[in-house]
Amino acid sequence: MRTQQPNLPNSLNNDFINRVRDCLSRVYTDIFTIFDKTAVDDPTTMGNTNSEIGGLTFSDPPTQAECEALRDKCEELADDVRNIHTTLTALIDSLQAREIV
Repeated sequence: MRTQQPNLPNSLNNDFINRVRDCLSRVYTDIFTIFDKTAVDDPTTMGNTNSEIGGLTFSDPPTQAECEALRDKCEELADDVRNIHTTLTALIDSLQAREIV
């Protein structure tokens, strides 16, 4: 069943249709901007790989170099967490700016 168009003068009807079209175009653009991976940094690029920290070896007692290697890997992990936090904050800000959340 087809819905009947409102009974408006042609100029108002065209104006209404143009406004709806413009609004939908802006919403469409906003949605693709939000979900475009280039608009927000990609959080999948991590400094640490799977089992990288767990794979570190230690002698008994640990050497200075082994302790520094653990420190460096923990700092990479902290950098990853900070990057994810920054990306998530940017995504939430973007969604809130468009009044989606």
